Amino acid sequence: MQRETVWLVEDEQGIADTLVYMLQQEGFAVEVFERGLPVLDKARQQAPDVMILDVGLPDISGFELCRQLLALHPALPVLFLTARSEEVDRLLGLEIGADDYVAKPFSPREVCARVRTLLRRVKKFSSPSPVIRIGHFELNEPAAQISWFDTPLTLTRYEFLLLKITQVARPRLVPPATNG
Repeated sequence: MQRETVWLVEDEQGIADTLVYMLQQEGFAVEVFERGLPVLDKARQQAPDVMILDVGLPDISGFELCRQLLALHPALPVLFLTARSEEVDRLLGLEIGADDYVAKPFSPREVCARVRTLLRRVKKFSSPSPVIRIGHFELNEPAAQISWFDTPLTLTRYEFLLLKITQVARPRLVPPATNG
């Protein structure tokens, strides 16, 4: 199962190290950027599950970076983590599209909780996955593959279809009547 990705754009090494440690402990794959422009380059090819941005970056304003990232990926969850704690900055960050705004100093555990909350909200409203998960089985219909404990299983086309039918219909299966 693929871990959810967090891109952290933070130019202060100590803060970045603390957040990377905490986020990895929570099971996230974290990529750190000290500058914003490399994030834009990478975002043209792919997007993370969540973006954490500082406002005061050496090469581009975090606010401008947020605008450009959301132009590329409108549904990207963005959390600002910055020393700029004035109300005008918080409002600006939220108005340009950020989902959350946390001022420094901060609690790393709270930041992790906010990231999980953003992901829950995104998952709640995203389109259904083509992968059906039942226990430790994953049935990937578009790829016609099944795995058990993340290990791919080899099935014939008919075995795959039979398993798919029984697992998709599972909630509608009626148990046999019991004789008393």
